[in-house]
Amino acid sequence: MLALLSGLPAVGLARETAPVGIATFNMAWAGTLDDFRRHAEICSAPEVNGCGTRSRASSATHPVSPQDARTERCREATLAAAGGFEAMISAAPCGAYGIRRYLSLPEAARNYRLKLEGLRATVEGLIRDEGVRVIAFQEIRSQAVIDYVLGDFASRFNACVASHEAFQTVGFAWERSLSPDSGANDCTPNPELAIASPAPPRQDASHGYRTRPGLALRLTIGGAPVTFLNIHLKAGCAHPTAGARGDPPWDERDSACGALGRQIPVLRAWIGGVARSSPRFVLLGDFNRRIDEELAAGAAPENSFWRRLADGLPGMRPIPPTSSARECGRTAGLDHIVISAVLWGSQTHPPAVRRIATTQASAQAIPTSDHCPNITTVEL
Repeated sequence: MLALLSGLPAVGLARETAPVGIATFNMAWAGTLDDFRRHAEICSAPEVNGCGTRSRASSATHPVSPQDARTERCREATLAAAGGFEAMISAAPCGAYGIRRYLSLPEAARNYRLKLEGLRATVEGLIRDEGVRVIAFQEIRSQAVIDYVLGDFASRFNACVASHEAFQTVGFAWERSLSPDSGANDCTPNPELAIASPAPPRQDASHGYRTRPGLALRLTIGGAPVTFLNIHLKAGCAHPTAGARGDPPWDERDSACGALGRQIPVLRAWIGGVARSSPRFVLLGDFNRRIDEELAAGAAPENSFWRRLADGLPGMRPIPPTSSARECGRTAGLDHIVISAVLWGSQTHPPAVRRIATTQASAQAIPTSDHCPNITTVEL
């Protein structure tokens, strides 16, 4: 499989390297407590009361149903409660935290505080116990969230986020001593990955959602540049058979797979540009695609996300998972850490990914996250 995944032969580097712990962590609609309170205010409005605004009517695999009318009414009510489209998308949607009815806002806020405390304990554990020094975050609202979850280690880390109008974006945290001259200016967003989705029926054309942007972090480690590319791709097309029945997997009639298909050339161009100036690169984050399953199924090149992405690019390899906590089954296989063939060739031992369980309090009503941190050690 490794031969299949590497486009070009790995090239060893005649330079001294040191092991660096790396993690990617989707924190599941993580905002500040004030962000949550705003979300709860909108979702507890009588005309909203926690209803769902995400319609699947545009998907060929989900034909129009009576649910679509309810979804449209809910969306209109949520728009009114939020005070407009921009305000609505800057708050987490009502279904984000699994709360069906907001009967008590103080109680909901206490439950959300437990989620934040779980995220903080998880990230502190990655740094203290696992030696992680670079973390790519997904599903965060702002840098304030990163600063909070770094907890006792916040003074040792720099952080940055990609600006985005909607709630979910991506960000980085990295240990200052790893690249002493680095700072927020070393982070470069890629807004082109935030492709637009059509607006729902009978809504203003400007009311379409955008996917998440990408974010590049360029550090100098061991005297040479290394670039980290943080992504969170379109959800809903995780499996190799996820395309509309009887249609090509990237058919635009399937909203999720069609959107993911449109992200592939954007991502490929981004990686190619980075590789020319920084042959040592790491691509990591929530791919929302089970690449291992896709390769094992023997998907044809035109149907394969990975083959379409890697075609024509310098060699790169997904780091294979070797262990996963029992609690990490639900979203296993969606998050990946990929390194360039140049980096792979400089490794004394082949790297491997471990999935670490999040910290969860007993009877915690809002889960810490539905994803587990994926961690590895790479010699840089």
